[in-house]
Amino acid sequence: MIPSPRMIPSCVPHFPCVPDGVTKTPAKSLKQWRTRTVDGTRALGWGWEMKKLLLPIVLVLFALAGCGDSGKPEVTEELNATEGIIQAAAQGRAKLRKKAEQGDADAQVNLGVMYRNGEGVSQDDKEAVKWWRKAAEQGNAEAQWLLGREYDSEYFGSGVLKNDKEALEWYRKAAELGHAKAQFSLGGWYASGRVVTKDSVAEYAWLSLAAFFGGSKGIAMMVTDTAKKMTPKQIAEAQELAKELLKKIEANKAEKK
Repeated sequence: MIPSPRMIPSCVPHFPCVPDGVTKTPAKSLKQWRTRTVDGTRALGWGWEMKKLLLPIVLVLFALAGCGDSGKPEVTEELNATEGIIQAAAQGRAKLRKKAEQGDADAQVNLGVMYRNGEGVSQDDKEAVKWWRKAAEQGNAEAQWLLGREYDSEYFGSGVLKNDKEALEWYRKAAELGHAKAQFSLGGWYASGRVVTKDSVAEYAWLSLAAFFGGSKGIAMMVTDTAKKMTPKQIAEAQELAKELLKKIEANKAEKK
């Protein structure tokens, strides 16, 4: 049953009428509505049909609890604050895009993330990859890892055709700049033998670096578990490889500066 205009409280826009004797205050309106019908006669109780009729009205009353006799909802401080946040977010996105277009790699990464998640823009994986690639080619490790993950066949994303060899290259670039997640990815690949030859020494070395740069106790425990499957000679080789890789990472980071 669709309520007629006379059955809608006066504070709801476009429905100025209110039953005689019913106060315009939402709380009092609800109390009086329990015992009156539209023409002022006594109601016969809260039957199912009446509940179905009143439910949307109750919801509207609570939503517009701040409205006055003017027939229009009052503009609250909360509403103004929300509009301000929305405007600030729009301005922030505009500034971010401008910086990205000017070549700022961090801004390009963040703009790509916005497109991936559909935050303030239409969701678009290909547009996300476009901005990540621009940043990755400038040597941004986060962008290189994101691009590698996009190519990785075990991750979602449709911005590029899946290509594990391409993913490996981007993971390695990011890992050699000290990116812990990329180092962890490489360690996992050497553990499973995906694309690369299975190698516990390389697995141990990259996981050790991931634990070091990421400060992860969980990954450190994985290194310990890996060591249990290795001989003392392999562990020594892995530790030496980790030291060599760390020197290379430090040199790469110093070169970027």
